[in-house]
Amino acid sequence: MGCSVAQPSSAGVFKTTGNMLTARQEHTATLLPNGKVLIAGGWDGNGSLSAAEIFDPSTGIWTATQPMTCARRGHTTTMLPNGKVLVVGGRDGASLSSAEIYDPVSGSWSAASPLNFARDGHTAVCLTNGNVLVFGGENGTTVLSSAELYDPNTGTWQLTGSMIYARIGHTGTLLADGKVFAVGDVAYGEVYNPTTGHWTTAGVFGFYGHTATLLTNGIVLLGGGCDPPRTNNFFLFYNPTNSQETGGGLMVTARVFQTSTLLPSGKLLVVGGMNGGSVLSSAELYDPVAQSSTSTVSLSTGRTRHTATLLPGGKVLIAGGSNGSQILSSAEVYEPAAGAWTVAGNLHDGRASATATLLPNGRVLAVNGSTDQPLVTTVELYDPLSRTWSYGSPLNPFRDGHTATLLANGDVLVAGGYAYPAPYYLRDAQLYDPNTDSWRATGPLNAARTDHTATLLMNGKVLVAGGCTTNSILDTELFDPQTGGWSVTGPLNVPRTDHTATLLPNGRVLITGGISATNYLNSAEIYDPACGTWTQTASLKQARADHTATLLPNGNVLVAGGRIVVSVTTNIYLSSAEIYDPRSETWSDTGALGTPGSYHTATLLPTGDVLIAGGRNSTGYLARVELFDPAAAAWFAASNMPNRHGRHTSTLLLDGSVLIAGGFLSSFQLQTSSELYQTDPGVAPESRPQITSVNSRVNVGGLLVLTGTRFRGVSGGSSGTSQDSPTDYPLVQIRSLENGQMQFVPSIDVPGYAVFSEPVWPFPPGCAAVSVVANGIASTGMVINVIVPTATPTVLMPSKRSPGSSFQISFTNYPGTVLGVLASTNLQTPTTNWTRLGGVIESSPGLFQFTDPAASNQVQRFYRLFSP
Repeated sequence: MGCSVAQPSSAGVFKTTGNMLTARQEHTATLLPNGKVLIAGGWDGNGSLSAAEIFDPSTGIWTATQPMTCARRGHTTTMLPNGKVLVVGGRDGASLSSAEIYDPVSGSWSAASPLNFARDGHTAVCLTNGNVLVFGGENGTTVLSSAELYDPNTGTWQLTGSMIYARIGHTGTLLADGKVFAVGDVAYGEVYNPTTGHWTTAGVFGFYGHTATLLTNGIVLLGGGCDPPRTNNFFLFYNPTNSQETGGGLMVTARVFQTSTLLPSGKLLVVGGMNGGSVLSSAELYDPVAQSSTSTVSLSTGRTRHTATLLPGGKVLIAGGSNGSQILSSAEVYEPAAGAWTVAGNLHDGRASATATLLPNGRVLAVNGSTDQPLVTTVELYDPLSRTWSYGSPLNPFRDGHTATLLANGDVLVAGGYAYPAPYYLRDAQLYDPNTDSWRATGPLNAARTDHTATLLMNGKVLVAGGCTTNSILDTELFDPQTGGWSVTGPLNVPRTDHTATLLPNGRVLITGGISATNYLNSAEIYDPACGTWTQTASLKQARADHTATLLPNGNVLVAGGRIVVSVTTNIYLSSAEIYDPRSETWSDTGALGTPGSYHTATLLPTGDVLIAGGRNSTGYLARVELFDPAAAAWFAASNMPNRHGRHTSTLLLDGSVLIAGGFLSSFQLQTSSELYQTDPGVAPESRPQITSVNSRVNVGGLLVLTGTRFRGVSGGSSGTSQDSPTDYPLVQIRSLENGQMQFVPSIDVPGYAVFSEPVWPFPPGCAAVSVVANGIASTGMVINVIVPTATPTVLMPSKRSPGSSFQISFTNYPGTVLGVLASTNLQTPTTNWTRLGGVIESSPGLFQFTDPAASNQVQRFYRLFSP
């Protein structure tokens, strides 16, 4: 059950999320290339752990993965350039020399070459060449000065120069010049030079249990820790260029064994730890420019020896640790200050119920609009570089209540709508070419309609469903970009308008709610492109129309708000929200909006949150903004827009900002303003990764190859301790420009050169934005085209089944291909009379499976494959 809006997120908040499966401290946390977090090992109060689990930031759910081959605590984990995780040393009764590798793709562990020296309490740093430097720690009662290098290309360890001082409880920080700064346990720091393999003395620092974080300016910030018998309350700067330390101001609270995380804004989040015998729940934000620290909201649970992992988008996962009396399984997510609004250029013409389409060139196409007003005759284009609107080539006839769909080839299909004067309800369809700023007619719809939905399918066709003329429409039809024509497909079970349509990851389409005649609907149905048929699925808990439906990163669908009419003069505006799980075909409540309303927009942000903006309720048109966090299953207020908007447009731009444009300001006044919501307004340009090239086309199941700068971030961004959780390696994110589907594509980093992704699968066809995320900071997206190849002929080999059982076949084809099955009990029956069956599942790229449960009722049954 989700929570209603509780507090503004403008000051940053800690949100409770799902509990770990195992309580633990002294564990490790590693951000994986798929955006999830691996928690491994630790201590549960009874002994060392081999258990490992995965946190999914898009759901807040923990799932078990294979346990390590060896129980361990006080170990280190390091993300290798090949996308795998190296686990080193630790202890289980005695110090360990063993090492192992975790493969996130298979979820399995394999043994790696052992260390030359068993050790725990050491630190590990991934060098700029991809090798891993492990140094210090202890073996039994012996504190170590030795250091060794792991080469992931050969899988071997090699001793390198020993530290000048043996140390444990120290930190290790990768500097901007590729050297490593070690400090703690003894009075002096030292620096490792990978070129010479030697260590040199650097500065005077006599404490331990501290944190050390490289700032964006190349200075190392040391904070807290213990200088026996005192717990420190100060920050120190270490300048690698002159090996000097200077004061950096005071902490709000003295602390030891805390975590520190460099946020995308350049500020440092310091969390938990101990002061004397007390475990702290407090947290603070340190500003290295002002050299001052301020208290922020507290943890729900005090904790020390926990982990802190910076997530894409700037959130921080706080997991496990101890509160002094017990080992913790709880976890919390810190979400920094909410994004900021800035004014963008005004539209030349106010417009409501317009469409806005992000084009492959990064501009936004706004087409006509204005319900209950004289229709707008113009088309406008937004330039995100100049933040200005300009007129585009006009569309005739002009319209509102139409749909605009970005096709796989980059053209925009505008279909149907309402025009004035007659014929009012349109069959007309037009194609816009962004390269020439021109329109051309294409085949007309079979049925005139307005307020319908249009969905780009996995095979590149467009499904138009519902809408109305004088009544709600039952018919649905398909547009084929290859022919420019429309064909009728299966009818809806219930005629409807003002509904939503969402392409699910399995290629089917979910329709929710709407109006049928005067009835407000809670029904939902699913379209199967293979069969061309609609089947009813579980009904919404609340009937609603003019609501929003948003595909979440985990494949679920968030439905929020809307309205119902109970009399001619009475609208009930809804605050309720619910989530549809396509795997179980069930709906569940997920709290309520703080402000009820309809005619709002819902935009999935790169952070995984959903931005609800504007709308209308009984008080009028709204400037409200709310955020839904799927991991917390909760709603949070954000700063209002500068202006009120309803029936407006919302467009996620390539740089991750959201453009809100037009709509109604009041019942009789159109809105001309547009505003930008920026999720990371504090990020310095020199900290942002930048893509210089990416392959412009990729088949589903193919690989991306990216080159660019700052793919390794500017800092490890973490505390530098044995429970360090650095995030200075590239994560590749891909987002469909048409339907907003978003996912991380696991990748391999070639230090200093490029990033190679794993197969892009599953993913819808068409234009997509690819971005690189390092240290929680995303690059501006670069647009590519995702291609679903034409299906190749597949020969189904003879297969047998047991009497009375279902029948299952497996076969291969191009990844992403949309396939269906024809079935008949008589091989001589004309193919046109065979029964169309859906249910073909692509279990892995290019490997398909079909199960026919009806075969148990047939003595003999024949099958053919087809691609709709």
